[in-house]
Amino acid sequence: MTGSELHTDFAPAARSGPETLNAQRGEVEHSDLFSGIVSSIPDLLLVLNENRQIVYANRPALDFLGITGLEKLLGLRPGEAVSCVNAGCPGGCGTSEKCSTCGAVLAILGSQRGERTSKECRILMKNGVSLEALDLKVTAAPIGVSGEKFTAFYVSDISHEKRRRALERIFFHDVLNTAGALKGFSEVMADEEDAKALRGYGGTINRISQRLVEEIEEQRELLRAESGDLLPAPKEIKARELLARIAEAYRTHEAAKGKEIKVLPGPELTLISDETLLSRVLGNMLKNALEASIAGEAVSVGASAADGHAVFSVRNPAVMAKEVKLQVFNRSFSTKGADRGLGTYSIKLLSERYLKGETGFTSEAGAGTVFTLKLPLGI
Repeated sequence: MTGSELHTDFAPAARSGPETLNAQRGEVEHSDLFSGIVSSIPDLLLVLNENRQIVYANRPALDFLGITGLEKLLGLRPGEAVSCVNAGCPGGCGTSEKCSTCGAVLAILGSQRGERTSKECRILMKNGVSLEALDLKVTAAPIGVSGEKFTAFYVSDISHEKRRRALERIFFHDVLNTAGALKGFSEVMADEEDAKALRGYGGTINRISQRLVEEIEEQRELLRAESGDLLPAPKEIKARELLARIAEAYRTHEAAKGKEIKVLPGPELTLISDETLLSRVLGNMLKNALEASIAGEAVSVGASAADGHAVFSVRNPAVMAKEVKLQVFNRSFSTKGADRGLGTYSIKLLSERYLKGETGFTSEAGAGTVFTLKLPLGI
């Protein structure tokens, strides 16, 4: 065994060496259990040793990963095989603090306790300079081969199902809320006989209608972003003017009721970026901050310069729970209920894949929660 000295914040970090791995690969591939049955399984299947390392992968798994042979996978852990963003810590897949919420690691550890365990697993994969998200259904079951203990790790990709459900739920929830407000005001107008009062409703109707259009466009934009069909249109942007417009737009948002939005003083920054996408990202950050705040509290937005970059920040006084911090950018995770988890994921997707930026956050008692977006000043 190697790697026992490596630090871990969750699952054991120890690994088997090449000699052990090759011996275990031979045992699995030549056992009666795997001679015919496993090759016919349509789902992705990995066989893992007691250190959670891959010693066997069936053809669907190899095809999914774009690999022709097992050699490139031998000894890797599942998260390392798919380039999970959390697998780059010193101890590897399963050993970071964020791994404590990973369904894949939890299922494997359950199997090693002798339990057949099924979980859903959310993974952000690093693909070159971009990020891709996977939603998986994983099942881990203990098996014995030649007197040794292994884990049969079955994987089903449910990304399309989860994405469709989430998009439908969010789209209909948000659009129906806005359409309902529009309908309510139109009914009041229909009953109003005072011409002066009718004119007073015009601005409100216009704002609600604009919000309805923006919500529809946002869903279309996210679908295009995930499919890779989104083409940024860079232009010169004045950071403080953009923040002021976004703050003004959200002061009439339902989430801002009873709350204050502050635009912090800062330098006059000019950057080259896609204004529509940047507005979408900053608007999402601001909306999330408002939803996390309570009446009487203030949310602040600002921009500063650092090392040739513009750094946007959005702060609210609330502090995230630990389990929220560990999953906040996952596509299907949300504190708002089932299938509501696209807000912070879309922030990361649009920022890092299309705006060439970096997103992050801090959330500490006394300081509140601050989401940041770091963008190059030029392209």
